[in-house]
Amino acid sequence: MPITRTVLGAAALLALISGTALAEAKVVVELKDSAGKSAEGEVGLYTKTGERVAACKTNAGRCEMASVAGGNYEVRVVPAVGSAPKPRSAMIPPDGTATLIVSTGS
Repeated sequence: MPITRTVLGAAALLALISGTALAEAKVVVELKDSAGKSAEGEVGLYTKTGERVAACKTNAGRCEMASVAGGNYEVRVVPAVGSAPKPRSAMIPPDGTATLIVSTGS
């Protein structure tokens, strides 16, 4: 009987951990110029090691990244016009929707 409980407990724990690991967020990006108007460009999320985990190109200043694992990321912008601003950091929640309002700096 104790072995059965241990196996069932371990299976329940594994299911819980797996479910948590699979939770992901949708990231909505709004790209603005220095005047606050919609801007075009590409926005990417990068890990501390420089690995790009998600990116999108804006259309009318907006784009979405689906299925982003929660965590701390560096946000990099490559605007369609002008030079790229300094990267900034962002915390993405483990699930739900996160909105990033990012400036092109120009």
